[in-house]
Amino acid sequence: MQQVRYETTDFEYCEDTQYQEVENPDCTCESEETGRECVSDGYSEITYTWNYDYCGCSYTETVEDQSCLCNYTEWQYDECVSEGYLRQTRTELSGHEYCTEDLERTVEHSCCTCKYTEWQDIECISEEYMQQVRYETTEFDYCDDEQYQEIEDAVCNCDYLEWQDDECVEDGIMQQIRTEASGHDYCNESLTREIQNDICSCISTEISRECAANATALVNYSWNYPYCEPDSEYVYDESCLICIPDWICIKYSNCTSENYQYCTQVQDTNNCEECYTGDYSEFIKECSYCSIHGPKITTADEISVYEGDLVTLDIEMTDPDQDPLTYSISAPVGNDKQWQTQEGDKGEYNVLITVSDGICTTTETIKIIVKEESQQSLIIKKTNYNEFIKPGQTQELYITLENTGNENLEDLKITAFIDSLGIWKTTRKFDLKKGDETTKLIELDIPYYAPKGRHYIRIVVSNDKIRRVIYRDFDVI
Repeated sequence: MQQVRYETTDFEYCEDTQYQEVENPDCTCESEETGRECVSDGYSEITYTWNYDYCGCSYTETVEDQSCLCNYTEWQYDECVSEGYLRQTRTELSGHEYCTEDLERTVEHSCCTCKYTEWQDIECISEEYMQQVRYETTEFDYCDDEQYQEIEDAVCNCDYLEWQDDECVEDGIMQQIRTEASGHDYCNESLTREIQNDICSCISTEISRECAANATALVNYSWNYPYCEPDSEYVYDESCLICIPDWICIKYSNCTSENYQYCTQVQDTNNCEECYTGDYSEFIKECSYCSIHGPKITTADEISVYEGDLVTLDIEMTDPDQDPLTYSISAPVGNDKQWQTQEGDKGEYNVLITVSDGICTTTETIKIIVKEESQQSLIIKKTNYNEFIKPGQTQELYITLENTGNENLEDLKITAFIDSLGIWKTTRKFDLKKGDETTKLIELDIPYYAPKGRHYIRIVVSNDKIRRVIYRDFDVI
């Protein structure tokens, strides 16, 4: 304690005031609680202040405090939230802000399990399979109202009965039928089939015949089944001959050691346009004077050319006795042994060669076949492609070809090159009939590194005889 005293005599030499400090229990520092606040579960912060300023600043400390405890109620059932899971809730009664533990949780609980009736059959849906259904009885929102399943069930099997003959439908073919006893809609295998059966074979009876053309008769038939045909047909009938062929031998072999000549070629002098069906032996003859001493002709039996070609006959005419010979050659060749064919001369021509030594005459026939001039013509009619394309995209190139010639083109192929990018692709080989056209697709993958700018597609259409080349340009952008 600080004490003071005063001088009462007023002498100048006396000090006015005097001080001293002495112990005094009244000056002892004492602190007291001036504030308290809950700061966490079970703890509060207390503020202390001093009775004198010299004792120091106020201070705080944290201490256990039962009044600061969080107070959670017990967990209570709330509602089922999903299959087998229950939601629970609780309340915090203290109201402290730091009491932040969960007030809601989900736990497994059997009372939330969906419950269903027994499976019930609905209908057969396919061979051997039944569809079943069951219904939910708890009425939880998360449970399916109904569930379906498919199970094997012999009740759903199709039941096809044995095949039975029904009726003959064509020559040697019987139609059979069967039924399906189960009645299931999906049992849709065929209920009819056709098998071979000799019972259904067609047997005809000729009911009339009348001449319809030269050596041809129209015959009408009656059949054992309606599907049999034809009801009538044209057949060869000698009794209907109008033009009677007159066959002669126009070419003989040389005399044999038995002194006979055999026929090697015949001709119908009446030109009835019939094929010879007889026996060449009927023309055998003994070697005569002329067959021995008469002139001989050596030449090809047949010559084949195209329209526009020059026909030149290579004929060797000899006589055993070295007699002088004269000859004639029928049209269209003539005695100069040449014929310049023209467009439109297509056809077959029999040219008669006659050689005489003044006593004996020998003939020989050459068949000349003139074929239409071969014309191969292929045009690239149209191309279709992307004129602007980006790297990494596919260039779809359509090429349309047309065969404008008079021959079928075989083993064609189309190859497309982009030389600047080092890529190419070709089609499989294909044929193109005369007068037809076709369109082929070639897909070219443009590389991602393709430089921008103009590029060219080289298109080559070819086989062993034809080659066509065109170019098409496009831009990589």
